[in-house]
Amino acid sequence: MTHSQNVDVSLAGPAYQARPDVVASDIGGHWALLDLETSLYYTLNATGAEVWNAMQAPVPLSHLVSTVTATFDVSEDACRADVEALVDDLVSAGLVTMTEPPGDAQI
Repeated sequence: MTHSQNVDVSLAGPAYQARPDVVASDIGGHWALLDLETSLYYTLNATGAEVWNAMQAPVPLSHLVSTVTATFDVSEDACRADVEALVDDLVSAGLVTMTEPPGDAQI
């Protein structure tokens, strides 16, 4: 018998995604982000760039934390606090969109 299962990422909380009209470029180990809508630019260090690159598709915070802990030597607790702060800053700056999970999760 074949059984397929559709798991909705909404179980993990909101999803975050980089806006497609924000251009990112690696400049000597630091990343520059240019918001084409506002003409403002921002910089990210290597850790921030790892988070930014992971958000090219909608992902939950837990995925971002896993990505950073797999790449850098950092505890999950410290990483979670730093990633939450960065994502909050990126959302506040309008560089990242946050999608709340729907009320009905499919499993």
